[in-house]
Amino acid sequence: WTKYSLNNWLRMAGPTFDASLALEVLGFTGPEAKEGVASHREKRKPSFPDPD
Repeated sequence: WTKYSLNNWLRMAGPTFDASLALEVLGFTGPEAKEGVASHREKRKPSFPDPD
């Protein structure tokens, strides 16, 4: 029963994990992530735009 229960839970939660991963990838490709990486490489404070 344990294997059945875990497989059923994973099958139901799979689409949620896929959507979460897609949104996370989109966040990593944005300008904030690029500025964060660039500032880390250049050993300076990041310069993020002010939120509106």
